[in-house]
Amino acid sequence: IVVISIIIILSIILIVIATNKLNESEKSEVNQVTEAILDIGEVSVDSDAVISYAENLYTELSSKCQRYVKNRKDLKQARDTYNKIVVENVQTLITQIGTVSVESSDAIMKAQKAYDSLPEELKENINNKNELSEAISKLSELQIENVIKKISNIGTVSLDSQKAIEEAKSV
Repeated sequence: IVVISIIIILSIILIVIATNKLNESEKSEVNQVTEAILDIGEVSVDSDAVISYAENLYTELSSKCQRYVKNRKDLKQARDTYNKIVVENVQTLITQIGTVSVESSDAIMKAQKAYDSLPEELKENINNKNELSEAISKLSELQIENVIKKISNIGTVSLDSQKAIEEAKSV
């Protein structure tokens, strides 16, 4: 009975070992993901596409194959580093707005565009998003004041008012 038990246990072990081995197709898939992770290189603000590509390849692997991707932790680290970089980039753009004026419109719009492009979970990490909202509100107020001023400059409409009307229309 002891011998039969040992034979059964050894058979089970051999089956487990055999089922955990990768076939050639699986090895190829694992190698492709491993290479994609290596291709990420140094993470920068421009790394999203290459990181996403590697993440998609990794996600498509079976859980069995995922265990064979030796650099899978590098993929997570790359995503974390990228997220940190883009969050810091947006925060810097917001800080660079400075004192809000009509002339700071481009800086405000650039910061807003960068903020809007973030996934929702990263927007939560922007610690100065209230400054951006305040800048947008202040800019709107200043633009409205500017339009009102230009319209007021028209005064009584006459043949000589064309220049003032054109200025008001250009705002």
